[in-house]
Order: sequence, then structure tokens, then C-alpha cells
Amino acid sequence: MIRMHFSLFVTHMKCMVGSKIFRKYLFLLVLLFISALNFNIIIKPNKIVAGGINGLAILLNYLFNVDSALIILLLQVFFLLLSYFYLDRNKLLSSFITVLIYPFFVFCTKFISFNLSINILILSIIGGVISGFVTGLVCKMELSVGGIVVISQILNKKFHLSIAITNFLINIIIIIIGELLFNNHLIISSFLFLFFNYLIMKICNYCF
Repeated sequence: MIRMHFSLFVTHMKCMVGSKIFRKYLFLLVLLFISALNFNIIIKPNKIVAGGINGLAILLNYLFNVDSALIILLLQVFFLLLSYFYLDRNKLLSSFITVLIYPFFVFCTKFISFNLSINILILSIIGGVISGFVTGLVCKMELSVGGIVVISQILNKKFHLSIAITNFLINIIIIIIGELLFNNHLIISSFLFLFFNYLIMKICNYCF
């Protein structure tokens, strides 16, 4: 009897591992890890306030000196509540995974540092490409990375507005706040990041 139950369990696990849903969420974890690396290696060290939950985390970290991973967790919980009320269950599950996993990945990778002697504008382009690739693929899979993009997905669902365009406009507001706060004249790098983030999101939407 025990052997039969164990055999059924193994069969069930094989079916789950081989399923599209499992592969989709496994790919989501990979993308979240890439996003965490992008935050700790490129975005945060160079204070690229290019919008999104990462930009908000940098601003709040600067203002209140609270760990970025904790800030991201709290913000993600807030946007998870928005997902619960306004998005479908499929996106809610992926948002819930993001709430738990992304801050954890950010915490685990914050000890990874590289001395990147690369021009800040080039780093902004690289960071924007990575961010756009991650967000674009997640949205294409009809999942959610949580964060600010949840607002764009809600607007898309309610009013059929472009996710990429509304996300772009919201992020511009965060960039302006960051420039006023830091006054470090890195607004060009932030807009470069945002432009390439937007561009790659659109490419992912049309090509994948």
C-alpha cells in the first residue's frame, strides 16, 4: 500500500515537473534572480533611479536608511493587495511568488559586488535592457512581477491602456522625484535606463 501511494506521488510529481505551469513559474524564478542581480550590481550602486519598485526602494533607502530588501518586501505586499482586488488569479499567484522570492534574492545578492569601471550611461543602457527583458517576458507569459507594473496591468485590464506606455509615464514621475532628491544630475542615465526598458518590453511583446 505504501509503495503504491509512493508510486502515485512520484507520478504526480513527474507530471507537475513536466507541465507548462511548472516550467512557467520556474522561468519566473530565474527572471527574478536576474532582476535582483541587476538591482544590486548596476542599479543601486550607481543610484539609477529609473522608476519601478527598485527606484522607490533606492529613494526610501536614502531617506530612511532602511534595508532595500525590506523596503521592496513592504512595497511588494502593498502591490500584492492591489493584484488581489484587481487582477486575475493567475497574476495573483505570480505576484505572491514575487513578494516572497524577489526581496529574498535581493538580500542574498547584495553581497555580490563588482568594480565595474564602465561609463554610467553604458551601465544605464545595460540595466535598462535587462529590466525590460525581465518585465517584458513576465508580462508576455501573462504573469506579474508585482511592483509598479501592477498599476499598469490594472489600467490595461480596465481601460485597455498600453502596459509599456503607462509604466513609462509612472516611472518618469519617480525619476523626477529622484533627481530633485539626489540632485546628482544623473537624470540622463535614468532616462536612458527607462527608454531601453520601454524599448525591450515592446520588443518582447511583439517578438515572443
